[in-house]
Amino acid sequence: MISSAVVPSEEQHLLPCFPDDVSLQIICRLPLSTHPWLALISRTFRNLIHHSSLIFSVRSHLDISRRYPILTLRTPSSEYMCRYILLDSESTSSITIPSPPVATIGSACVALGPFFIVLGGSVNQIPTSKVQIFDFRVRTWNPGPRMGTSRQFPAVGIMDGSRKVYVLGGCSPLSESWAEVMDFESTEKKWEVLPSPKSLRKRWILGNAVLDGKILAVVDRGGVVFDPAMGSWGAMKHELEFKWRGRAVAVEGILYAYDSLGTIRGYNVKTDKWMEVEGLKEVPKFLAGATLTDIGERRLLAIWEWNENRKRKNLTRPTTIRVGLVEIDLVICDDGRLTGSVCRLESIHLPVPSRSTIAKCVAVEL
Repeated sequence: MISSAVVPSEEQHLLPCFPDDVSLQIICRLPLSTHPWLALISRTFRNLIHHSSLIFSVRSHLDISRRYPILTLRTPSSEYMCRYILLDSESTSSITIPSPPVATIGSACVALGPFFIVLGGSVNQIPTSKVQIFDFRVRTWNPGPRMGTSRQFPAVGIMDGSRKVYVLGGCSPLSESWAEVMDFESTEKKWEVLPSPKSLRKRWILGNAVLDGKILAVVDRGGVVFDPAMGSWGAMKHELEFKWRGRAVAVEGILYAYDSLGTIRGYNVKTDKWMEVEGLKEVPKFLAGATLTDIGERRLLAIWEWNENRKRKNLTRPTTIRVGLVEIDLVICDDGRLTGSVCRLESIHLPVPSRSTIAKCVAVEL
């Protein structure tokens, strides 16, 4: 039932002629981008949207939760540093997430349930150990436990089905806290040091992903693999590291990335081979800078900056940038081939200053 905080009186209902429980189920099926407009209808709707934890609870109960991509965009203005925008593919709209209390650049981002977690980064060119957590249920930023060391551009990962957040690098290789883990379910949330061999430690992490139950991190020379189940460290296989390009992501046990020509390829850990994803002739040959993310149901999202963004740098009042995006349904054939079919291909405008660039993208389940 809906709490009295949402429906203050018996006479006031969410939708006329419908019980409130039925009305709530109807509202929960609407795209998230409609919520700001719903809040303008009445005080009852505003209270409901404000108590969005109820909405997300019902969505989860109805099994209609889905993954929404969150873009991190680096702006040319030092005032905001980075902006975070949630994309709603159900309505081709976007929702700007409020700026965190501490504006950082070079942070790592990860999503866990309804939480969007920003780790480290730099403030006025000084690395920080701060952790900031945005809770979509109450639309509020909260501070998380500080990491054991300050980090900039670290690797971060969460194992499937786990609530533990792992973070590697982005700090001095001599730091004993080079690798840490935090159990998000623990009542005493704190970071614990993961012992790591000094020979594998590097400061700069160029790319990372979670694949086959392991955290992969491409460093300035070679790559590092950490197996949480075994607590073991190792070097990345040459075939994987040598052909890893751009911002890769794992979907259903296959690591997807793109080469210098814009061709999407998948790496199969069982065969130790990269293969081109077939059937994507209509996908544009986007340049390096495209970001890939897993949006669920074996679907890959690729998003990139439109070339015209760079031509608009002399505009006096730039307020948006244009980005292209493509959603691809992926299939692993019986013979091991990888194929894909385009289910969405379009461009959209995002409300950020001209010359803003896409830094990363993760997906949050709401």
